[in-house]
Amino acid sequence: MAKVAKVTRAQLSSAVEEYSKKRRLYHDFTKRLRSILVDLLNEEGIDYHKVEFRTKRMPSFADKVRDKGYTTPLKQMTDISGVRVIVHYLDEVPAIEDLIEREFKIDWKNSIDKSKLLKPNQFGYLSVQYVVSLPAQRLTTENQEFRGLKGEIQVRTLPQHVWAAISHQLQYKKESEIPYPLQRKLVRMAAQLELVDEQFQSLRDEVTRIVETYPQTEVSAWTLPAFCRSSAKLREIEANAEHVGFSSGVDNRANATELAEACQKTGVATLAELETALGPLVDKSRPFLQAIATEIRTATRREGGLQAGPMTLIMMLIYAHHPEKFTRQYLRTRRWTRRAIDSLVEAARKSRFPRASN
Repeated sequence: MAKVAKVTRAQLSSAVEEYSKKRRLYHDFTKRLRSILVDLLNEEGIDYHKVEFRTKRMPSFADKVRDKGYTTPLKQMTDISGVRVIVHYLDEVPAIEDLIEREFKIDWKNSIDKSKLLKPNQFGYLSVQYVVSLPAQRLTTENQEFRGLKGEIQVRTLPQHVWAAISHQLQYKKESEIPYPLQRKLVRMAAQLELVDEQFQSLRDEVTRIVETYPQTEVSAWTLPAFCRSSAKLREIEANAEHVGFSSGVDNRANATELAEACQKTGVATLAELETALGPLVDKSRPFLQAIATEIRTATRREGGLQAGPMTLIMMLIYAHHPEKFTRQYLRTRRWTRRAIDSLVEAARKSRFPRASN
């Protein structure tokens, strides 16, 4: 291992001062990286849990300059700007990798796939880390100031994120610094989290298979995400939503429990029954969603695109179709804002949305 050059106090002070003057630029670059990445993920309809970002703080910057012996840290340090994509399942990682490799300029020399560094008998931190800069086509007038800047984009699953966060909290840098019994515990924990990753994906695949194979599967928070991926009627409703200005590819699985409850209140017990229930609402969904979009823009004075994921679209249609079951009081218990409730009610009235027959 090459010996790390020692940074003098004067060199460290100079580096910190230079970074202090430019940190705002790097922070703006970090936010731009995240914004571009989130837009790309949504445009491609790629599912994800969260996109985090951070710009290296001054103490952390100084520590790394000292530890690595950097003499020109703003050129040598590639992770001053950091963005992290956290996904639910292992098989979601490759699509995001392809997107990053296609849409950003990759510094392959400094990019790392940590899973490939582990030996067969090792477990641990598996995330993919790309060092990127903006490609020529993105260096438009508004991005010119970011020319030459590099940042790091990490892609990891939720269990991998748990492992990395806990490992960081333990504040160790080298395995040699950890007593052997603790190393054994860490290895066992890492192995268990890898197994959790595999089992979550296996469970998701099994639920999807059940949904696609057995239409009489019961509506639940577990089965609704798979239904949203496979429903032909929902595809038509989403097309109508996009036509009137709603963004597609929005992840709203957090609404699965609310939608399952709405189905239960309307007597929709199975996924096949939900598909049938959506049938009569497809044609009526466009004028209703157009009215919703108008109401929201009028109330918020907002222009441009709106967001509504597949479960939100279904809920709005069900609520408008059954006003006697889903009263204002009910929607307030589901934490709908007064503005959202007013928009729903007015849109249903103006579009003459059909009431369900009793």
